[in-house]
Amino acid sequence: MKRFTFFLFFLCSMVLGYQTSAVPLRLVADTQVRGHWSQWRGPNGSGVSGKTGLPVEWSPGSARWKMPLPGRGHSSPIVWGSRVFLTAELQGSVIPGAKAPKHIMNGEEFKHPDSVGADRSHTLKVICLDRDSGKILWERTAYDGPVYDDRHRKGSYASPTPATDGRHVYGYFGTEGIYCYDFNGGLAWNALPGNMGNIGMGRARRPSCTRTA
Repeated sequence: MKRFTFFLFFLCSMVLGYQTSAVPLRLVADTQVRGHWSQWRGPNGSGVSGKTGLPVEWSPGSARWKMPLPGRGHSSPIVWGSRVFLTAELQGSVIPGAKAPKHIMNGEEFKHPDSVGADRSHTLKVICLDRDSGKILWERTAYDGPVYDDRHRKGSYASPTPATDGRHVYGYFGTEGIYCYDFNGGLAWNALPGNMGNIGMGRARRPSCTRTA
């Protein structure tokens, strides 16, 4: 909850009136990307905005709105026009017999002491909010069930940041799938990339995988 509140405070203050001379997002033309925060670290991946005069100090009263959200996640919200997209994970009950795969590092079996999660069911969501009011426009369950590998106990299965081309939003959850929704929340397609280990530490904001036994 704290993670979502921080990022939404930041984006809702920054993106209203946001302009940038962006390098093109690979999915769309430069003219379409300009003025949007369409992926992790912005339209050109630099994390730099061309907007000037942004606030440098923050307080509870500086937010335009605040909205409680379900679950937890480490992905960064993205913005296209009046829509904010983000992801979330909700942890479910223990699944008897479920466990993470064995990981091999330097020729030996490795398990991080803070690895958790593969013994439980998890619900993974893609969420769309209205930028101006904070109202949840739609919420979709992309995946619900067992997960392939552990994550860090302080991490989340909703860590990779979504991306958008202005027509669709793409949510990536590693082994648990890639999901493409239109701006109204309709599922356009989904794909399962296969089992990918991550040393039991979970996904980063960008995809990564490691060898498993």
